[in-house]
Amino acid sequence: MKAIELFRSLKSDNISGASTLLQKTVDGLQKLDGSELSKFIDLLPETHPSMAPILSLWQALKNAVETGASREEILQRAMDFLETASNSREATVRLAVEKLSTCRNVVTISHSSLVEAALVQLSKNPKLHVVVGESRPMREGINLARVLHSSGIKVTLVVDMAAVYMVKDADCVVVGADAVTPDSVINKVGTFALALAAREYRKPVFVLASVDKFLCGSAAERLVIPTRDPSEIVENVDFEVRNFYFDVTPRRWVEIVSDSPQSCD
Repeated sequence: MKAIELFRSLKSDNISGASTLLQKTVDGLQKLDGSELSKFIDLLPETHPSMAPILSLWQALKNAVETGASREEILQRAMDFLETASNSREATVRLAVEKLSTCRNVVTISHSSLVEAALVQLSKNPKLHVVVGESRPMREGINLARVLHSSGIKVTLVVDMAAVYMVKDADCVVVGADAVTPDSVINKVGTFALALAAREYRKPVFVLASVDKFLCGSAAERLVIPTRDPSEIVENVDFEVRNFYFDVTPRRWVEIVSDSPQSCD
C-alpha cells in the first residue's frame, strides 16, 4: 500500500469515531514499507486534525522517527500506543458506569464508542431512557440508537436541536470527546448547545475521554477544527454553506470522566 492511499482512505472516513479511526490507522501502518511509512507519518495529522488520538499517535511516531527508530520499532510504538489507549478506554468506561448509575434519563449526541459501552453496561436498568441526537450531517447518532435499542434500552431519536430542548427533562448529559485541551472539549457539533442547555437547567454534563484524547505541546498546536464538504448539507445553491463537524465547549462547563491524569504539567 502507498502512503497516499492510506491517507485518502482515512481522510474520507467521516462517520467513524476517533477510537475507531485510531485502530484503522494502526492497522494501515502495518501495510506500509519503510519509505511509505515515513511519508505517511508526515501526512497523518492532516487525516483528521481535530481528533486527538490521531495527533497524539503522530507525536509518538514522529518522536520515534527523530530518534532513528527502525520500521519494526515504529510499528511497535504504534501498537503500544493503541494498547495504552485501549486499556484507558476500558478503565474510563468502568468509571462512567459508576458515574451514570443514578441517571435514568440521559441525553447524548453522535456515536461515541465510550458512551455506547457505558450505556450498554447499564442496560439492565429497566428505567433507563436515552435521548439520542441524530448528529447531522452524517447522522451517526442513528447507529448509536440502534445499538442501544438492540441492548434493551428505551431510546428516543431526535434531531439535534430537539435533543437540546430535551435536556430540561434529563438527569444528565453524556458525550464523548474528539479532543480535550487544558481549556476546552472538542466534540461533534451540537455538544456546545447541549452543555449550554445543561448549565441553564443545572444538569451535569459528563465527558468520557480516554488518555489518548488529551492534547498538550506540539500535538495541541496542530489541532484545527475544519469545515467539511458543503454538499453534505445541501447542493446546488448560490449562497455560502459551512459544514461544521465539531464545536468547542469550555472545559469548566463539564465534568471529565477519565482514568487520565488530565494534566499538561
